Amino acid sequence: MIVQPSIDIAPDRIDILVTMRGDVISRLANNHDPKKIISFFSYACLLDCDIDKHHCTIWVSNEFILTQIKKFFATDLSTIIKEILDPKATLTFEIFPPLQKKNHPLALNITKFLSWTSKPSSHPKKKQSLPELLAQPVLPVSTSSPTTIDSMSLRPEYDFSRLICGAHNEFAVNAAKAVAESPGTLYSPLFVYGGVWLGKTHILHAVGRDIARHDPKKRILCLPATSLVDLIVHGIRKNKLTAIKAQLCQADVLLIDDIQFLANKEKTQEVFLDIFNDYSAKDKQVVLTSDKAPKDLKNIESRLTSRFGKGLVVDVQLPDYETRLAILTQKCLRKGEVIDFDLLTIVAHHVASNVRELEGALNTLLTRKKLTWQDITEQTIVETLATLGYTGPRDDIAKRDMSIMTQRSQLSFAKLVDFVVMYYNLTLEDLKGPKRAKEITTARQLLMYCAKEYYHRTFEKIADWFGGKHHGTVIYAHNNIAKRLKKDSALAHDFHIFIEKLKG
Repeated sequence: MIVQPSIDIAPDRIDILVTMRGDVISRLANNHDPKKIISFFSYACLLDCDIDKHHCTIWVSNEFILTQIKKFFATDLSTIIKEILDPKATLTFEIFPPLQKKNHPLALNITKFLSWTSKPSSHPKKKQSLPELLAQPVLPVSTSSPTTIDSMSLRPEYDFSRLICGAHNEFAVNAAKAVAESPGTLYSPLFVYGGVWLGKTHILHAVGRDIARHDPKKRILCLPATSLVDLIVHGIRKNKLTAIKAQLCQADVLLIDDIQFLANKEKTQEVFLDIFNDYSAKDKQVVLTSDKAPKDLKNIESRLTSRFGKGLVVDVQLPDYETRLAILTQKCLRKGEVIDFDLLTIVAHHVASNVRELEGALNTLLTRKKLTWQDITEQTIVETLATLGYTGPRDDIAKRDMSIMTQRSQLSFAKLVDFVVMYYNLTLEDLKGPKRAKEITTARQLLMYCAKEYYHRTFEKIADWFGGKHHGTVIYAHNNIAKRLKKDSALAHDFHIFIEKLKG
């Protein structure tokens, strides 16, 4: 069906649509070849939505594009739209031929945004940055098989500087940084494994970007395992396997994402073994990611899995509450959004599965804010979390947060500090300074413990308040007080007085 949608769209509305479109494409890139996404989505479609009617429409330029998008992406698109907008959301496709023209007003706005993302300093809306996938040149639609090997672009947002470190990934990140500083000399292969959406791909791209930054002459080949399979299958069918193997071995650094997808691909495994051995023999760097440890990979030859484990194997686990809160705070800063800290703690408390779902919940909140023109409130967050399937947030929030919020309203942390200082006959400078006298240390650690338990401040924020100390100091203080309160009656007495004061 050919439609003629209105092209009179307000600039702020276009920003919303472009941001949503970027989020959709970013999520598609987790399961699909980026080249295929670029081919069918660049200048080919525009995402529009009606949050009140729970409906989204994708306009495409012609029947062929419509057929291909439905064939390759329809199921995932429907799932993603439900995640971003509403579980009840429906999706339709409509043909709009003028989108084929690069100077069409709808396409023009998107083109301008793409140019902003590729030139960070040229426009203030960089804060709404999208994946580098969107900033790449438009590729012509083609159904032919690949004849050359093109490395997947190293995405600019996947940088070490943007990676939030916590107990869940600290070892993996430090190992990755060490590899990036001296590729091929320390740990090859570096094997990073963990569940979905925990940051493995981020680490993989960050290694590549750091190596390129240190030595621009390094040739870096970054491929999803599915693309590697496609290349090898093509080489076998076209009798070009030797040439493709030679091309794969030309790089200095080989980055393969989701190596578990080599399972049951016997010929591909055989070829990859030769490629892997070539890199090892020449002391080149290999970095692999997977959803499982090498020993747990199924249907992959032991000759490969044993080699995967000969370098360094590191895992990425679920982020803890502190890290989730830090991630949300950073995402808000990068998007130029301000959400009350107490509201972010509710999201961090309930969305604990992985980073992508955490980011998805935040994007949903921000999208609703833009589409409804209403500020984010506790009620908004409760309703959004319930809509996204996080069961029981209303009850949990009521039980966990109401008493804490009441306490905060009765007595600010600053007033609690004043009381503790007076109680121990100290000064604020004593607490924030380097002095380690027993009474000063006790008072300082008790306040750190209260700031965490009764005001739900992050370890980093507490450390900053106490004179810029390291957050590890706060973690130690919190754990130490928790242990001492069970054994030290004098300390427990003082703590009881502080809590009674806190409760008013």
